[in-house]
Amino acid sequence: MNIIFDVNKYFLLYRVLKENSHCKNKKIKKLIQKIEEIKKQYSSDLFIAPFLEDPWQIECALPLIFSRNLKKGKNFLENINKIYDKIFKLKEFEDVYLETIDFKNEIQLEWDSKFSFIEEYIKRVLKIKISVFKANMFLVHPDLPSGRCYAEYKTAIYGHHNDWSYYNIVYIVHEWLHMVFDELGIGGKKISHGIIELITDNELRIRLNQKGRYFREKGLDIGHPYLREIEKKILPYWKEYLKTNKGYNKDILTFYKFVKKNLLKNKSADE
Repeated sequence: MNIIFDVNKYFLLYRVLKENSHCKNKKIKKLIQKIEEIKKQYSSDLFIAPFLEDPWQIECALPLIFSRNLKKGKNFLENINKIYDKIFKLKEFEDVYLETIDFKNEIQLEWDSKFSFIEEYIKRVLKIKISVFKANMFLVHPDLPSGRCYAEYKTAIYGHHNDWSYYNIVYIVHEWLHMVFDELGIGGKKISHGIIELITDNELRIRLNQKGRYFREKGLDIGHPYLREIEKKILPYWKEYLKTNKGYNKDILTFYKFVKKNLLKNKSADE
């Protein structure tokens, strides 16, 4: 596992703009007010253009835009950068950015302390050789909850408070596994997402905390509700998978194919 933790100002700004209506952080609220004042000085189309460049992979598009990989006129990029430079120089943005750096440092320390444990667990669970790739994990302020993987870019964006012990590193492994499953050609489906939740949200959570049960922690439901039915169908086979490496339990790819073939009544159930 090779996960690189980083903080990117454009990712952070995007999450500020997207999540501000739900955020109670006073510094972020004040930052939004300052951004609104800056926006009034420019065309709204110019201001939002970078955020609409790729509506399906919007967060991942931002760093590419500002690393000169976007085929746009020089004047356009210069004008855009002037706007964002103003925002980045705001004291309120600097405060939020520095708090995000602190969050990254906390994540890094916790990750380093449990890395060997997690790596060994993942090897035992996948039971298959995977390519070693660099995964970029861009962290945002924990008051701006985020968890999105862009597997083709080997990139994810993440930020959250610890709702329970080891919450953050469990879900960082979750996002990383989306990249792994994409490499194996089984990503992007309900079954693969359900298996990832069984591996990380549930089994890894329990092992890290040395206690717990599936689908509940600290009075909270664990995992996406829309995956619960599939996960409960997979669960008895998953528990057997953890015990042996015979038959459909040979490795995670064989297990996925077994589940897809035997547990789903129709193809659309895995859309």
